[in-house]
Amino acid sequence: MQAGMLAATSANPSAYTLQITLKLTDRASQSALERAFQRLVTEHTILQTTFASCPHGLFQIVPWSPPAEVAISHVSNVSIHDLLKTDLARGFTLDDPSFVRLAMLSSPQSLEVYGVLTIHHALIDGWSINSLLSDLMDLMDQLPLAPRPPFRSVVDYMENQDAVATRAFWQAYLANVVPTPISSHVSPGLNDVHSAPLSMLHSVSLAQLTRLASQTGVSVSELAKFAWAATVRKFSRQNDVVIGQVMANRGIPVQEADRILGPLLSTVPCRVTFVDESPLVKLLQHMQAVNHAMSASFSHASLVDVAKWSDGIRPDQLFDTMFAFQQWPPRRLRAGVEVIESWKDSQGQFTQNYAFELLVEPTSHGALSTTATFAPEKLSHAQAREILHEYDHTLTQLCAGLAADASQPTTALALWTLSPAQTELIHASSFGPDMELPFELLHHAFEVRAKEFPDARAVEFEGQWLSYGELNAQADAVACELAELGVCVGSRVAVIMDRSLEFPIGLLATLKVGAAIMALDVSFPVARLSFIVSDANVLTVVTASRLLERVRDMHLGTHVVDVAVGSKQPTTTFTPSPQHVATRNDEAFIVYTSGSTGKPKGVPVLHCSALNTVFDWNVQAEMTEGMRVLQFMAIGFDVCQMEVWATLSCGSCLVLRSDNDFEAMSSVNVLMCTPTGLGHLGCPTQYPNLQIVMVCGEVCPNKLKKDWSAHVKFINVYGPSECYVTHLAHLGPHDSVTIGRPIANVRCYILDQNQRQVPQGVVGEIYLGGIGVSPGYINLPLQTIERFVADPFDPAKARKMYRTGDLGRLLSNGRFDILGRMDSQVKVKGYRIELDEVANAMMQHVGVVSAAVIVKDKTHLVGYFTPASV
Repeated sequence: MQAGMLAATSANPSAYTLQITLKLTDRASQSALERAFQRLVTEHTILQTTFASCPHGLFQIVPWSPPAEVAISHVSNVSIHDLLKTDLARGFTLDDPSFVRLAMLSSPQSLEVYGVLTIHHALIDGWSINSLLSDLMDLMDQLPLAPRPPFRSVVDYMENQDAVATRAFWQAYLANVVPTPISSHVSPGLNDVHSAPLSMLHSVSLAQLTRLASQTGVSVSELAKFAWAATVRKFSRQNDVVIGQVMANRGIPVQEADRILGPLLSTVPCRVTFVDESPLVKLLQHMQAVNHAMSASFSHASLVDVAKWSDGIRPDQLFDTMFAFQQWPPRRLRAGVEVIESWKDSQGQFTQNYAFELLVEPTSHGALSTTATFAPEKLSHAQAREILHEYDHTLTQLCAGLAADASQPTTALALWTLSPAQTELIHASSFGPDMELPFELLHHAFEVRAKEFPDARAVEFEGQWLSYGELNAQADAVACELAELGVCVGSRVAVIMDRSLEFPIGLLATLKVGAAIMALDVSFPVARLSFIVSDANVLTVVTASRLLERVRDMHLGTHVVDVAVGSKQPTTTFTPSPQHVATRNDEAFIVYTSGSTGKPKGVPVLHCSALNTVFDWNVQAEMTEGMRVLQFMAIGFDVCQMEVWATLSCGSCLVLRSDNDFEAMSSVNVLMCTPTGLGHLGCPTQYPNLQIVMVCGEVCPNKLKKDWSAHVKFINVYGPSECYVTHLAHLGPHDSVTIGRPIANVRCYILDQNQRQVPQGVVGEIYLGGIGVSPGYINLPLQTIERFVADPFDPAKARKMYRTGDLGRLLSNGRFDILGRMDSQVKVKGYRIELDEVANAMMQHVGVVSAAVIVKDKTHLVGYFTPASV
């Protein structure tokens, strides 16, 4: 550790410079302090130590005899603040003749005198500070000093340790270890200028901790450390946690090690493996036993060597949080001398090389105080504050668990509960607003519009159009034919077509008889169509008359009803019989998605889910009567149904585009498409009538959002088919690309691998709950059980939630950020890395329109991108 400190000093002379400020209330004490300081250096060889660097390494030099005089300077006419600042800037260099000095500050206008004792951290540690000051007070009073064992005895002990046993211990201790970086699992903070240390007094008293520690058979410091490991566990999503710990090493088998002046401390890993079912007491006692064995024989190993023995993980990668419990021996006080600052170095207690560093110490008032420093380039001030408060909550929960009935020991699961502040924030952001559905079924809003405005234009294709009244009448005619074939609630009807005026007629007719729509593009391969029709047990197909022979030649084994605009005029309005009256919990349509086995998976979408999405979208997008909405998406895509029913539910006109024909774009007001599709449309100014653009299905590049959101209302949509649409995010030119908040009646959770909520900002898997969750996959019971699980956060405890497999996090503004897929996770040099997350980060650059990331040689990540200039 000394070598590391001195290396830092070579780069920055102020590094590891300790300053102890003494305030003398009378001038008579000044000469006593100077004489005492001279004697102090003479008595303790550690204070005479210097260092030298040579080709063979860095060496510690202790002279044969004490120096004739020590460095004492006298200053006047400056403030104590300026003196400390100047002294700290001076620091130390390897060429200095002494690594300890005293500066005396006095002023003719004041009786007060200040002494600034400056020591390099390589000579003493925090434990030695109070011992050093006690000796200094004794010498001022001309009292004899009790002999202290030399630091040389510690050096001898360390050199005599069994190197083979030390290596074996650390290799076993860190076998199969995974680094625990807290900063990579929280959302990145801006370069926060507020990087000052944070501090707090804990709600748990020192007396309470001491009592529980005694009952449990562990020390107070181990209790506090265990609580920190449990806190890191929440922010890292790992049950196997590695934190850095500063060890005082005053329990090593060296005579009177607690009285030695010198840098005995070391920084080593502390590994805690949490098992939810294990009693807290058992985990605590195991951690302390291992740490005691480590401190007695193995804590002297350098962090560089320890990391090397842990499968070659770099020292700065093994952990990025540091813990220290500071409880020094008592300091002797002397009248007329006040210690203003007993511990201060240029980098605080720690080095700020870590994302988060925690210093816990008892106060003289019986409280427990914590000071936290953090790296502003890794954590924002707000995130650091939340971590500190979560530690306080975890410590409180630990004490409550240890104080519980011994006959029913509390397990580690109890330490996962989040603080009330976190829980409130997460709940407020995770639950979409409650909204009463305005209709029972998806098509009811259209039927109301058809009665109110029968002459309004409903659908348009290649210069031809149908009014709301005409569309309703045509659908009634087809519904009558479907009803005669026995199609009813529980039936599934395949609407196999291309874009045409017949397409919405077939959709509407299917819903009128209570059946579920299965929209399929007639251009699909026959094998795919045949599989889907068979898998969904479809008995009836609706197609356009001009496609009738083509569909019959597919030999799908179903009834076929053909539709031709204007060819079938019903004599009466279709009146549903009881078997044709569906409920909101019946299927509205079926979507087939790509399956991991190569076969598509059928996902039923219920009326309540579709209706909820349609009306929330219409409210958020501010859709109005008469708007022209382009039907852009592929017929078999779930969002195609949203285009159709959101338009027809609010009295707008659905404009069907021809394949590869974008002329309709010049006249429409609303567009929904993938980011890729939008990127092919050129400049937004080419479409002066366009008011609303909604992108979905892919990650939206930041440049695309920036270009379009300056001209239109730009909305990013998220939602897997299994839950239909769950999030809408209104994005402006300066907004980061997120998926926004859950829509009405939808819930979104960020959970760890054990389905526990993680703190705000921490990356986890996205789970979706609420009204939109599908009943499950068609004919795939095992996959349904795996992906559709009980929702423990549902107030009624009756609903399911869906495991999306997507990685996301909750941002501080209440919006959700999606980062990629769980199955894109790889492991490089011990780190778990999400390839999609890296690619998504690349796409936030305005000069990038697409990106991909791969692993090369198992050691490097390689990113590829398409520049915006191409």
